[in-house]
Amino acid sequence: MLDLRFGGLLGKVSKPRYAHIGAVETRSTNYAVLPHVFEGLVKPTDVLVDVGCGRGRVILWWLSQGYKNKIIGAEIDPAVAEYARRKTRKFRNVTIIEGNILDNIPEDGTIFYMYNPFARPVVEKFRDRMLEKFENRKEALLLYYNCKHLDLFHNNPHWQVEEKDLTHVPSAQGSLALIKLRV
Repeated sequence: MLDLRFGGLLGKVSKPRYAHIGAVETRSTNYAVLPHVFEGLVKPTDVLVDVGCGRGRVILWWLSQGYKNKIIGAEIDPAVAEYARRKTRKFRNVTIIEGNILDNIPEDGTIFYMYNPFARPVVEKFRDRMLEKFENRKEALLLYYNCKHLDLFHNNPHWQVEEKDLTHVPSAQGSLALIKLRV
């Protein structure tokens, strides 16, 4: 129903047009999982970044929760980014950027959400780019849901990983990891 509230269905699965550079199929996070992902984490001063935002479902959920935070969606596919931009155009606190996140990590971001948007080599590059951007600030939190390549963070001394159990959520797929730079 929330999809319809914002003007159309967002939950379809799409084959990636950018698989050749490590994008994986687009899937939308189930709304029932989102309260458990973000529970107690978002402060009014946080800048929320949806990495691989697709059509904007997570962004629209944030808005439906009343978040007034600066919100950034990052999407590699220009057509999909434009769709998300149209869905969120009346919200001044939302910006959709198109392009490869490896070249466009928002430096003011504090909470980064991703639902397994990349193949393993890109997750590794993203991890390293995040370290470059935030190693002196140590304030970025990465919420990695359906984290197929979590070992890339577990096996790196710069990152602290806390796994959150979502087995009590009927529609949960995979696990959730809260990942921070080690202090």
